[in-house]
Amino acid sequence: MNKVWIGLIAFFSIVLIGSGTYYALNGFLQDSRASIPEEERLPETETEAQFVDVTENEGDEEESEEQEGIPSEFSFRENIHKMTHQKIYATKKWGHLQITDERLDKMLQTLDEADYTNEAFFREVLTAWQEGDFSNAVDVHNQIWKEKDGTVGEALRLMTADEEQEYVEEHFE
Repeated sequence: MNKVWIGLIAFFSIVLIGSGTYYALNGFLQDSRASIPEEERLPETETEAQFVDVTENEGDEEESEEQEGIPSEFSFRENIHKMTHQKIYATKKWGHLQITDERLDKMLQTLDEADYTNEAFFREVLTAWQEGDFSNAVDVHNQIWKEKDGTVGEALRLMTADEEQEYVEEHFE
């Protein structure tokens, strides 16, 4: 009988320590935004067209296959995410895709042919960019970043013109 009690106490101790550690680390990661100076923090805003998480509907999240020359919605979304890196300031960025008029035209044309759940969101973003308005880039980046459960690399602000020029020279020239 004593062995049963010792086993139960050991089990519950491990559960308590494990869950305490999990919640402590999770709280630490969530509070990382609090370490950003107030003047550099962005309001939690969203663009008019809301972004919908479609990874559950796509099967393999890493899927990037094209169907009839049209990229998967996952790939299309990843391309927009990589493009935002040219405009936003973040401590870490993974992936780079230069924003060009040709690329914007092709992506908008793809939206005419594709059947994406997030078509309205993508079209709103790309149309603004095509018109030279990148004021939504931080919000766009962070919506996609949050949907991917990002913990490092949150966009804090738009880059200055000098910072963007340096980024372009480093990654695209």
